[in-house]
Amino acid sequence: MVQRVGFVVFAAVLLVAAPAVAQSPAPQTTQAPVATPPATATPEAPDAEPAEGPEATTAEPEAAVAAPATPPAHQGVQLSFVAAGGFGPTAQVDGNSGLLKELDLAVLERYRWLRSGVMVNAGQRDSLTVYGASLLAGPSWRINPDDSLDLLLELGVQHFSRSTYDASSGGVATVNGAERTLPYLGLRVMTVHEDGAGLGLGFFAQWTLGDAHVNYSQRECTQAGCNAVPVSGKYGGMAAGVMVHFDYTTWTR
Repeated sequence: MVQRVGFVVFAAVLLVAAPAVAQSPAPQTTQAPVATPPATATPEAPDAEPAEGPEATTAEPEAAVAAPATPPAHQGVQLSFVAAGGFGPTAQVDGNSGLLKELDLAVLERYRWLRSGVMVNAGQRDSLTVYGASLLAGPSWRINPDDSLDLLLELGVQHFSRSTYDASSGGVATVNGAERTLPYLGLRVMTVHEDGAGLGLGFFAQWTLGDAHVNYSQRECTQAGCNAVPVSGKYGGMAAGVMVHFDYTTWTR
């Protein structure tokens, strides 16, 4: 009996003391702060490229096979330098047939199918000395890999003059006032090399635009003395002939 009473008292004490123990604050433990090491920046590799696996390969197998080399196309301007000698019949002096002899120098430029340039010439028309300059332009056809055939229209001027010469009487004839300048229209058909140097052939024809009537004095001096003779003349008409020329063609860069 006494044991039962004691057990009941002990249980009552535990029931009273349990809430007090639950409400008492738990003891706090002070911990030293843990130092966190500073973050270290990881250096990045410059322009790092991702590792390429078998799928990342962009090179095509066909690119490894070199294509056959093709010669580069010409670039720049094609220039041709021409030196020609021409001869043929002329009726530009007093309407009489005579012999034409001249030397021509030209610089020609080709752009696609068109060739153009400038030309100067000097020579004789029968008893006259003639100097000229002209512009040329016209189509150009390639007749083989090395040569072209040009059809050039020519527009220029010619200066006619009579100079001192040996008279038939054995003296010397001096001419004064016999100079005239006339415009002319011409046509030239000639072959020109496409690259390099070579010889070529051509044909030319010229027509003066109008005529010039001149009155000049011709002074002839012999051992017996000098005598001035008035003379009238006419310049103008047609001249034609063939030309043999040397040309050199190059490309500027």
